[in-house]
Amino acid sequence: MNEIIIRNAIIDDVYELALVRQKVWSTTYRGIYDDKLIDDYDYEESAFKFKERVEDKDKLFKVAVIDNKIIGYICFNKGFVLYQDYDYAINYLHILEDYQGRGLGTKFFKLIIEYAKENKINKFFVKVNKYNYKAHKYYEKMGGIIDDTDNDNIIYVYKVDNLINIDKANEVFHNYVNEFDLSNDKISYKYYHTLRVRDLAENIALSLNLSEEDISLAALIGILHDVGRFEQVKRYNDFNDSATLDHADLGVSILFDDNKIRDYIDNNKYDEIIKKAVYIHNKVSIPSEYKEKELLHSKIIRDADKLDILFAYINKFYNYNFKEDSVSKEVFDCIINKTSVNWGVVKTELDQVILKLAFIYDLNYPYSYNYLKKEKYIDKIIDNLKLKKVKNINIFNKIKELINEQLDRKGE
Repeated sequence: MNEIIIRNAIIDDVYELALVRQKVWSTTYRGIYDDKLIDDYDYEESAFKFKERVEDKDKLFKVAVIDNKIIGYICFNKGFVLYQDYDYAINYLHILEDYQGRGLGTKFFKLIIEYAKENKINKFFVKVNKYNYKAHKYYEKMGGIIDDTDNDNIIYVYKVDNLINIDKANEVFHNYVNEFDLSNDKISYKYYHTLRVRDLAENIALSLNLSEEDISLAALIGILHDVGRFEQVKRYNDFNDSATLDHADLGVSILFDDNKIRDYIDNNKYDEIIKKAVYIHNKVSIPSEYKEKELLHSKIIRDADKLDILFAYINKFYNYNFKEDSVSKEVFDCIINKTSVNWGVVKTELDQVILKLAFIYDLNYPYSYNYLKKEKYIDKIIDNLKLKKVKNINIFNKIKELINEQLDRKGE
């Protein structure tokens, strides 16, 4: 499938928009509204209404296009639909049936939130037919709260102030890191590592078609997950947790004992999720008692963190001359058995490499496997080892084969 392009709606789109609306109505509302209302659809009237919306200056009106054909659209504006003291509403959000469930609705909603924040719109609503159950599920997933009902519709309301402000969190994090010595390579590395993990966490959340709320929360946890690393380096100039302190535990203390979390987000709605995800991101496993949202965001940050650690390992051995010793049997057996490697069985530098490669047996989502496969991180890490001993070459060729089989099996 070719790439979906999202662009501004233009006047020339109005008749195609009317056609898309008719198709969506036919698949969505047949059985809800009278067939005659659907079959006698007035294209001219519909096109005229679309023209009014396109010409309105106080609005967000985007279309999704693939192969020069409109497959969906979102219209968010002021004044066409009224409810209490709410000025803004989602007037249209329609996606052709064949393209539903692919994350386009989430992308549309993200554009609404961005537009609302840019224009200081603090709240908005959407009116949904009470029998359109698929739409109810979508708007609830996007964080909507039922505020009212009438004979035919349910009103969902959104308070933008209650949503996570990632721009603010990015700025706070940048200012926090500037308090440390950026000339220290460890500080610099962790700063850029954090930015990459933030983006990876957001992309994993997008791939899961999560709500705008959860996508922003995943990105925020990405920003916060290694906040303890900077203080760790300042105190010890070392990343070794076993020789210094647990950086995740320190991060939780900085955020919640010192109340730095309120610098990043004003309300405490997500505190427990953030605290548990930051705490567990570097631990061996996630406790079984974690609640659904705590488990979700813990898995996302653990995947995102591992993906970027593997990225770092690509260059680690490029110009690194290490003693090419052996691979411990216990470590190689972990790869054979498709399990993570415990630090307790690591004896050699090659064991340490395999420990990182075995991260793939602790990944949670297809996006993560597909990302590694696409970027060829495993092949690049192994190739950069420049092994010379035949036994080690054979071992790592087998590891490469087994891991790539796992990537094919777990990806989509």
